[in-house]
Amino acid sequence: MPVQFVIRPDLDFRGFAGQIAGGSVRPGDRVRILPSGKETRVKRIARAPADGGDMAMAHAPQSVVLTLADEVDCSRGDVICCVGDDPAVTLGIECDMVWMQEQPLVPGQRYLLRTGAKSTPCTVRRVRWLLDVDALTTSPAESLRLNEIGRVQLECEERVVVDGYRDCRGTGALVLVDRLTNATR
Repeated sequence: MPVQFVIRPDLDFRGFAGQIAGGSVRPGDRVRILPSGKETRVKRIARAPADGGDMAMAHAPQSVVLTLADEVDCSRGDVICCVGDDPAVTLGIECDMVWMQEQPLVPGQRYLLRTGAKSTPCTVRRVRWLLDVDALTTSPAESLRLNEIGRVQLECEERVVVDGYRDCRGTGALVLVDRLTNATR
């Protein structure tokens, strides 16, 4: 579950709000906070009092508030996952990308990478190949032009949490954002 918001109305309550991207969670489950790697247990799956109290289980794609058994460092953009079902934590990402801008994507360009609620600076390191959509074949490429699909290597300034898109769309999708104009790429 990518953390969207930390709820702290007073010193007695600290909840982590977000939409479960994959799987399910129950109170008592061991979880890991990524990218830090700290472990704890789910204390509660909180609901608003008007909704009838806590939940015994939550699953994708429900939006929930989790409280944790221990005071761990967890903030917006972090990911809470069940121990043993960890996505990758990495500085380098290789991804298939559809380029939707007039200006070509070339190595050396810098963007903000958004995945879940996390935003971090990144640099395009390499365009590996271009997909010929008619023949469904690939060929080496130096850039991506408008409406081209290709495989791209990115290097992030901060560790990011990612899954393969086929494994979990919620933590496997990403968007590049132009740092000057805020246009999505």
